[in-house]
Amino acid sequence: KTKMQMQKQLNAKPGMKIKVFGNVTGYYFSLQLQLRDPQGHCLCRANFSQNCVVLSCQSRGRWVNETRASGGLPEGNVTIEFLITPRGFEVSYPNRGGDKTECKMSHGSGNDVTKGRVFAVEETSSFDFSKFEIDDPAEGEARQAAKREFMRLKDPNEPMISIAGTEQMCQELGVEPDDVVMLVVAWRCHCKEMCEWTEEEFVDGLRAMDVTSLSQLRPKMAELRRDVQQGGTRGSLPPAGPGSFQDFYMFAHRLSCGKRSPILGVQSARQMWRLILGDHIPSAKLESWFRFLESSKEYKNITRDTWDQIRRFFMADKDGQFGTDFAQYDASGAWPNCIDDYVEWIRHPPQPAAPAPAQ
Repeated sequence: KTKMQMQKQLNAKPGMKIKVFGNVTGYYFSLQLQLRDPQGHCLCRANFSQNCVVLSCQSRGRWVNETRASGGLPEGNVTIEFLITPRGFEVSYPNRGGDKTECKMSHGSGNDVTKGRVFAVEETSSFDFSKFEIDDPAEGEARQAAKREFMRLKDPNEPMISIAGTEQMCQELGVEPDDVVMLVVAWRCHCKEMCEWTEEEFVDGLRAMDVTSLSQLRPKMAELRRDVQQGGTRGSLPPAGPGSFQDFYMFAHRLSCGKRSPILGVQSARQMWRLILGDHIPSAKLESWFRFLESSKEYKNITRDTWDQIRRFFMADKDGQFGTDFAQYDASGAWPNCIDDYVEWIRHPPQPAAPAPAQ
């Protein structure tokens, strides 16, 4: 079995239809479709096998209200339709007899499926996933509203929102341009360049945050800020994916580098580390790392791998894995050379140069 083939973020609402395209490659197969809440808990699922389809919802840790339909999927290319309804969900699929079968499920005492934020294809055997399609009648109108917001902010001479538009965004959102929360907004929009927002990035980002304008986004800024402070995605915002703080941290390196270079200068890296890790790592630790970099003639650029390992190193240190003053640090481990040299620098601080003798 394959544990998971694909997942997609969404905001489940009545009338939304998720189409799953794939290929059944054998008579004996299994397939599970899941709708999950922002914390990743499964709200409802549809299990397909060669003999039947079973729909179920979860309530208080138990699977309830099972609905069964006989007959499984035929071999070959298939399309499964998963429809969100006001009281549950429906599944339509081709059966082995060549007819279309509909199976309905009312959530009843189960979880409200409109809390769904992630749709996943899971636990498959002899099923090759192809793609998702989401048909949301209300989404077209919402995207048009978000596009109008983009046109209001875009540079009149460029096909994007540039520096002036970014400053206007900050003003309307009530934050400073160097506030970490603006970096979170850029992350949610999958921006590729600092202070540049293409139409696709801006519109897709607003819709991923379930808003269509800056006025709707402003009340959610505190929630976005807590995402960074808590190291994850909480509350009413749609999820940013598994391991979201790590994804956000690595995004900051990509955005700071831009499309022109895979490495980040030390000065820019310092600014980003302070901005992102200030709520997670003691300031004295960060400042000692910065002093080491200032004293080093070798480490003037930060690669993507080094950027990743620095966060892991300081979080491990925060958890006490290295003991006091790195007494339990193993230099033969897999840490990069710059961390080995930093630990050695901490253990054996450089002595100040002796004053020159008086003439």
